[in-house]
Amino acid sequence: MLFVPPLALALVNLLLLSWVLFRRRKARSSQPIILSSPHAIRQLLKPSNLNEGEKLQSRAYPNKRLVQAFGIRNTFVSPSTDVHTAFRSKAQDLIKPFSSSSSGESWEAFYQLTTRIMHAYLDAHSPRKDIGSNQVVTVPFDPFIRCITFTCILLGLLQISQLHPSSVDFAEIDHITSCINEMWTLSKTPAGVPEEMRKDVNRRLIVLFRDDERFPNPLDFVIPTWETLWRTVAHTLVLSLTHPVFDGLKPAGNGLHPDTLREGRNLLASFADLHRDTSTLFGTPRPEEGPPSPESIVLETMRLHPPSRRIARARIPRSPSTDAHSYISLPSMFNARVFRRLRAIAAPTPDVIIEKADIYTAQRSPSIWGPTAAQFDPFRLNPASVTQEQKEALLMFGYGSHMCVARKWAPVAVGVIMEALAAAGVMWVRAPGEGGRQEEWEVDEGRRGWVGWEVGFDRSRCGGDV
Repeated sequence: MLFVPPLALALVNLLLLSWVLFRRRKARSSQPIILSSPHAIRQLLKPSNLNEGEKLQSRAYPNKRLVQAFGIRNTFVSPSTDVHTAFRSKAQDLIKPFSSSSSGESWEAFYQLTTRIMHAYLDAHSPRKDIGSNQVVTVPFDPFIRCITFTCILLGLLQISQLHPSSVDFAEIDHITSCINEMWTLSKTPAGVPEEMRKDVNRRLIVLFRDDERFPNPLDFVIPTWETLWRTVAHTLVLSLTHPVFDGLKPAGNGLHPDTLREGRNLLASFADLHRDTSTLFGTPRPEEGPPSPESIVLETMRLHPPSRRIARARIPRSPSTDAHSYISLPSMFNARVFRRLRAIAAPTPDVIIEKADIYTAQRSPSIWGPTAAQFDPFRLNPASVTQEQKEALLMFGYGSHMCVARKWAPVAVGVIMEALAAAGVMWVRAPGEGGRQEEWEVDEGRRGWVGWEVGFDRSRCGGDV
């Protein structure tokens, strides 16, 4: 019998273990495949060779980090068909009032609620009695948009009945939404999100919702509803206030001149009275020489700034390889228990290939949208001029059976919020450290880039019911 010195045995053990770990790490570290053509993206998001469970698994796998970051358990991170069915059913129930025969009443209520929320926020930060003769109020842009949209989602969509616009603690909302943004950023780092931060946000949300039966885990619905909406509202407002619709319109001193809103010379004029008849007014252009339709403005904003820049899917092998060559061959003298264990785990883990649909690049392709593809131009989406190829390239809501369930509700909601902003007297937005020259402005793509921006209101021109 061959004698193997203990030191040599330990060395072989160490080398073998290192090889095993290398093989497994190699499988995990493969670079994702980026797809940027609309055709390739549609094929990725609507695969013909996967059943429903496999599609859900393909979507859930790349989102694993969100489980650790937020503790969410919804369909975006779960391969379960039961979880998917339950989540989708609840989401459809939430938006159903806005698409039923009584949708007019729902949008009317949403608009009035939004205006009350805005007045409450502005009163809390610049009470009217303290304004004096100067009716212009300036507030930080980032927390204003985050807080307004978050409260609109809670009261107007999720129907959290315990809250009222006049009693909302906007400092608490600001803290929660700021933390959620920070958690998104941290979730992409090796260290991840500190457990205490996640627990703190969840505790605050549970107190805010006070509805364990409907929302046992509030972040399951906060993340897919508010987290994308607030950035779309921010982009839409900035572009609507800074886009020179009419010849000769130039940004003045601190953003657009206040008279431009009163005279309807910027894109906010398109949203006037939208809540009164969304089914007709949202997609209908205004007078022939006037601004484009609310739908064109919102969709053009989302074309340039999609809520999800990339949508990931995992190509997961159906079963591990059992081929004889997949296992390391060991001499019989190494068939001790420890080596049998190592041999068992040394089988290469089948590579999981991550493919990412690059929505941002696809929707800015010059080959589809022409030389001005990177410029904001809502007139390009006029029904009379938009091409079929361009329609098929609008992929901000995904594609296939797992398209965003709120794809019809969300753009209209953005439009009604724009209308409420105009009624609240919004005048201008201003980037930090510059004089308001539009050609110098760079609209940020991330969650932190709005820091330092300001938004101005003329409260003497506030409209809407309070």
